[in-house]
Amino acid sequence: MRNSNGVRALATAALVVGAAMPSSAWAFGIELPENGAAAFGRGGAFVARASDPSAVMHNVAGIAALPGLQVTLSSNVGRFSHCFQRTGNYESPRDGAAVRAEGTVFDPGNGSDPLYQSGNVPYPEVCNNAGVALAPMILGTYRINRMFTLGFGAFAPSTTGSGQVYDDTVTARDSVTGQSFQAPSPARNLLFSKNLLVLHPVIALAVQPLPWLRFGIGIEPSFARFQFGLHVNADASAPQSPASDVRINLDASAFFLAGSLSTQILPTRFLSFGAQFHYNFPIDGSGTANNVALPYTRAPNGNIASTFTIDSMKVNLPWTLRAGLRYNHPRAGAEHFQNDGSGLYDPMVHDVFDIEAMFTYEATSNLAQTDLANTGNIQIDPSGTSVPAPRAISIRSALSDVAGFRLGGDWNVIPGTLAIRAGGSYETGGASPVATSIHLPAYAGGTVNAGVAYRWNWLTVNLSYGHYFFQTFDASTGQRAITIPSAPVPNPANPPAGYTPEGQIDPATGCTGTRGAQACTINRGVYTATMNSVSLQLTARF
Repeated sequence: MRNSNGVRALATAALVVGAAMPSSAWAFGIELPENGAAAFGRGGAFVARASDPSAVMHNVAGIAALPGLQVTLSSNVGRFSHCFQRTGNYESPRDGAAVRAEGTVFDPGNGSDPLYQSGNVPYPEVCNNAGVALAPMILGTYRINRMFTLGFGAFAPSTTGSGQVYDDTVTARDSVTGQSFQAPSPARNLLFSKNLLVLHPVIALAVQPLPWLRFGIGIEPSFARFQFGLHVNADASAPQSPASDVRINLDASAFFLAGSLSTQILPTRFLSFGAQFHYNFPIDGSGTANNVALPYTRAPNGNIASTFTIDSMKVNLPWTLRAGLRYNHPRAGAEHFQNDGSGLYDPMVHDVFDIEAMFTYEATSNLAQTDLANTGNIQIDPSGTSVPAPRAISIRSALSDVAGFRLGGDWNVIPGTLAIRAGGSYETGGASPVATSIHLPAYAGGTVNAGVAYRWNWLTVNLSYGHYFFQTFDASTGQRAITIPSAPVPNPANPPAGYTPEGQIDPATGCTGTRGAQACTINRGVYTATMNSVSLQLTARF
């Protein structure tokens, strides 16, 4: 591991992690329905209704109908379960792969191969450790007059969760002898550890030029912090060897600008149309890459730690478009209607029920390329020997755009006091069967949602529940390769046989000889996921 190729591996691997990072943070495949218990209980179908301060996120134009000063505090709280069953058995020397484990916790110490290298040990299924997925918001509105309404606050995206961690050591079992023992995790060469913080502070303005026509704009000076980890390998000829594993941890942050444009059209007292376009401006972040060589070593204090600087991480983030059509049934004798422009219409008071159909589109394919630049050195042995990290790298993704449909509504059981709601959604997936990875659970799926709202005087309490169904994702054609030493490529347009333009293994042709075929199929297998979530929302009206 202390040769020049091994040295380059450390630097290149850290940059590959960084290049994958925005995919984890932004390409959720979909933003799961939806922040705020009022919207969540309707399956996310809320862009045309937009009837509380959470509209600052869903449809800014809708806040034009909210009287006085209102404040909403809400969070989704979910439990996301995500499992990966990798295809095949652990590769062994008898398969022609050079797999080295000497000096590691898997080494039996008697000169023989580790037990997991018998050739009869299937990869065990690995699942993420228990964690909580949060999607908080605190948003407020103030109606200045019939023409102008302000919105303000902060929110986080609604996703499967900001954190996900898999163990990098697992219990495996020999299919012939039945013996169980410890083995390297089949997920360790993927992004098996992530922790994200994404926050959108927002200032918004809604304008109502006509009683039936509203427009909105929101400006979001946003902040994000990304933390990721994976194992790479410093041995180009034996990249499945735990004896030359390197764990890379990335910690980067950035301020960036986002915003939204929206409209709400109310042609009659029964029908309304809402739409919002949300755009994330390109991000340029920076941070620190940390690596630990020999993470599996038996030797006390045998790890070799070092850091270098990520000076720039540039990526184009996806934009989203949402549009919905709503039917509401006014209550007999209602004194206000949605299109009277007074700001006194309250759907919980003045309607019997409503139902909304909503369509979504997310341009996740915008994440076609990520570019990083860095400075600093990487230490490769205890004596302090170090070399410069690579200065730049570009990584391309295989994400596709995502479309979805949401349907939901409310029924006001006791006008102005108690309402119940239900809804559901379906969204297509953005993951590629060839390039998928566990850090990006962008699978097709749907939700079933339900909720209740109770109003006491100036306070409205919303409580909702949702269950997520993700389609089993078959990546039987997966072709991700373990990160290895990256040799300079003089002509990236014509790289050497078996290599990519960045000097990494070409998954189609690069896994031959001692590398072993499975070094190019680290993501091959079946992915399953489920999620249950509750959402609580408190809205105060002053």
